[in-house]
Amino acid sequence: MTTIGFGALATVNIVLAVGADNVYRFRFEEPVGGVYAPVDLTGWTAAAQVRSNKPDTTVLVDMSDHIVLTSEGDVSVTLPASVTVDLSTGGLTQGVWDLELTETAGGRVVRLVEGKVTISQDVTRL
Repeated sequence: MTTIGFGALATVNIVLAVGADNVYRFRFEEPVGGVYAPVDLTGWTAAAQVRSNKPDTTVLVDMSDHIVLTSEGDVSVTLPASVTVDLSTGGLTQGVWDLELTETAGGRVVRLVEGKVTISQDVTRL
């Protein structure tokens, strides 16, 4: 079988816990001299969104302001509970998401991860 192209470098299905802090971490590496090495993400930007079930639906959660990139290729997404609390209404349980990196200098765009989202509703009420 021959595969041409790809949707993302990795498929990562996540659980989004409503009303709780959510932390996700990834590393972007590329082959250099026959071995994989972390990509220096200095000067890159990142964007990520969660939508309900299809890529062309309304944005449920915009993660973009909660992404930190490092020179060691690390990508950290830290969503505080305040960002997800509104998902507790509406009864939605599934969605889709992806995270894209853009190299500011060259304009290169890499879809690092994509996948399904399981929205886990908060049971405890304080």
